[in-house]
Amino acid sequence: MLRFLVFLGPVLMVCVCVGGAGLPAFGQEEEPAVSDPLGDLENRFFEALAGGQAGQAEELLRAALADGRLTGKDPLEANLLVALGNHFCEAGSVGSACFWLEGAVTRYGSLPMDDAGEQTYASALGAKIAWLKSGGVRSWVEKEPAVLARKLFQALSRADRATLEGSLALFDIYLGWWQSELEPVTREELLAFLESHRGGTLTWANEPEVIAQSPKGDTVIYMNIRGWKDIEGYSNIQFAIHPVAAGGWEWRGIVLGEDQTASSTP
Repeated sequence: MLRFLVFLGPVLMVCVCVGGAGLPAFGQEEEPAVSDPLGDLENRFFEALAGGQAGQAEELLRAALADGRLTGKDPLEANLLVALGNHFCEAGSVGSACFWLEGAVTRYGSLPMDDAGEQTYASALGAKIAWLKSGGVRSWVEKEPAVLARKLFQALSRADRATLEGSLALFDIYLGWWQSELEPVTREELLAFLESHRGGTLTWANEPEVIAQSPKGDTVIYMNIRGWKDIEGYSNIQFAIHPVAAGGWEWRGIVLGEDQTASSTP
């Protein structure tokens, strides 16, 4: 390593080292250290998932588990495990989905999964894991949204609980309020809610719009059904029909609201 003494004025003398190991090359800036490793991991992970790069998200998660950034004690770890498992579940990758969701239950099974503390990770994910282990076949899915929509309305009109129950997704069920929060509920809670608020004759207010649609991407279709009673000041119940990444459409929940368009992007 060469050393040069550089005189700057009568007092200041600086020793300049050329070729020193570990020093940045001339004109090259050192990369700043990440001040929040977990925050950086979270951002990169969800950016990868949102960009359709599940493999990259999985690599990031495995690396963080291996190098000790995730220790089994951070809520972020549980969120990442569940998010990746759910992503693979949506894509039809049964084995990968089961692996990551079981990992979440193994590490966090007895802890509350929601802010209200009503469900633990074990109770919230149990049905989905059991379904994945049985083969992960979505028997309730219809190929076309219009077919599912007609099936739901006919069952609602006849108060046919058996058909409604058979048409409802097995997991990830919710009850929400338009442009507000979605509250996770059980299948029984959702079906009981519908039964308790039946009024007179039900009408399908946006039937032509729903039937005429040819949605693409992640568009969710909302059936606007009127004729309910005492639904917390709202005028209708909108039945949310979701696209499934592996193919087809499924009914996952309901949203209380006013007249809206037939579809929206969540």
